[in-house]
Amino acid sequence: MPPISGMFFFIYPLLSHPRLDQQWRRGLSPDNNNSPSLAIMSEYNPCLDCGACCGYFRVSFFWGECQSSGGVVPDDLVVQITPSRVAMIGTDAKPCRCISLDGEIGKQVGCSIYANRSTPCREFEASWVDGVHNPSCDAARAAYGLPPLEANEPHWPDEGAEVA
Repeated sequence: MPPISGMFFFIYPLLSHPRLDQQWRRGLSPDNNNSPSLAIMSEYNPCLDCGACCGYFRVSFFWGECQSSGGVVPDDLVVQITPSRVAMIGTDAKPCRCISLDGEIGKQVGCSIYANRSTPCREFEASWVDGVHNPSCDAARAAYGLPPLEANEPHWPDEGAEVA
């Protein structure tokens, strides 16, 4: 396999939000295991009791995002799918479940490589984050029998809000 490096993606899934990244960088994880935790937020985060996107979409991206090429995604967690693309192990065939997903989909989940996740994972947003509907989120949730998120459900704290 060629060295892994780059930053383009095929289809976007997983848990991510810039506000979570800000909280993460401030070191608010109580267990320091690179996994988002309910304890780091003062408001409800629908991703932490869902995880459907991690068990529904293929997470593929340019191999330049892998550690051997200067990126952040651990090489041992990906499989090569084309000469220039890799996918997270477990998402390269159906039924899928990302190797980095911890917990039970629809109950309580976390990403074991949250701080080192790929671009597709960083860019995927739950429905109605910042008031924007994401039909891909709804489709993943439906595949696991979960209802779509509603526009009026609480999500992440406002920019600049203090978190627990």
